[in-house]
Amino acid sequence: MFNDPILNFRENWKHKLSASKPYRDDDFRKLAVEWNEIEEDLGFFAELPVGYVEFGSETDFLAMTGRFDLLGELVDRAKSHGFKNVLFGVHHAGMTIPILSDKLEGFHGFVTPLNPLGVMMFPTKLSAERAVGSVEKAVYAIKPLAGGRVTPKRAFTYVFNFNVEGCMIGVGSVGELKKDINVAIEVLERINYKHMG
Repeated sequence: MFNDPILNFRENWKHKLSASKPYRDDDFRKLAVEWNEIEEDLGFFAELPVGYVEFGSETDFLAMTGRFDLLGELVDRAKSHGFKNVLFGVHHAGMTIPILSDKLEGFHGFVTPLNPLGVMMFPTKLSAERAVGSVEKAVYAIKPLAGGRVTPKRAFTYVFNFNVEGCMIGVGSVGELKKDINVAIEVLERINYKHMG
């Protein structure tokens, strides 16, 4: 984590981390969710053709502190608003995916960084790869281009060799989007041909 190129864009993040006090068990028991805000947001999106709901990056923290009650209630509330597919965004895939796969039911899958450099793949690239490779739930890859550090061909070849349900990319222009989509289609066709042959 301390050498991750994207995290290191955050000014003074290492200093802020080292200056903070460690959590105690009592702190974990006091964790709460602003249910009114969740309900308001779910209500707003319930009228739209939304395929998936993903609640944000606090999933890692809640899973590692054992607050499966809060995560389970998030799933239940989303489903009570008519959303069938709940995803959990995780950056610590190597730890969080195995924990949630074992301890929580009723959700569709995970959104997690997946790229050949291991950027934002915690606690290690290898542990994240193992978790993604062995999970039975759906996985949607994010950050495949590692913040522009990986070429599209290399990124998509890496990502699509995992059994991912989808891949989300960030782009800066329509031209970049067209290029990335064309490369992704080319890689998928090559991978599918290889598996069929």
